[in-house]
Amino acid sequence: MEIAYHTRLLERLQAGELLPLGGSGSYLIEPSFHGPQEELLDCLLVGLDKGFRLILAHPERVKGLHDKIDMLRELVQHGLRLQINGTSLLDNFSSEASRAARRFWDEGCCHFIASDAHGIDRRCPFTNQHWQQLLAGTTTSRMLAETNRNLAALFSSTAQEMMQNSH
Repeated sequence: MEIAYHTRLLERLQAGELLPLGGSGSYLIEPSFHGPQEELLDCLLVGLDKGFRLILAHPERVKGLHDKIDMLRELVQHGLRLQINGTSLLDNFSSEASRAARRFWDEGCCHFIASDAHGIDRRCPFTNQHWQQLLAGTTTSRMLAETNRNLAALFSSTAQEMMQNSH
């Protein structure tokens, strides 16, 4: 489950008030969709430096992050992982989000692909047809293979693989 970014995020992480993804020890952080993102990026850097394993959810859908690729690449070098939505790769949000998702991949900043499912009536889980559409493209097929390895490492006892696994 995503954790919405807020100014007390680090404080709440340090107090153990937030839940990691399953048994992974990693926290999925959702950025605000509006406004500047510098405060979020600074918070992520401090959190990573404090040893938290952080994953940034769907940055391709946040216009304020599209021009922050250099900072995101630096954060990735500090251990941040990025999760993009498969729907962005299928161009279901906007072509701008699709272009950003592919750019994050090209820059080595894409580690997970997710459906971003919210329920049966709103943003449904991916069906086999959705996954087949993603597999049909050479680039997305390669993305899925790599992100599946990252996902396996995320929940394995050798989570360090994920930290080193980058194309």
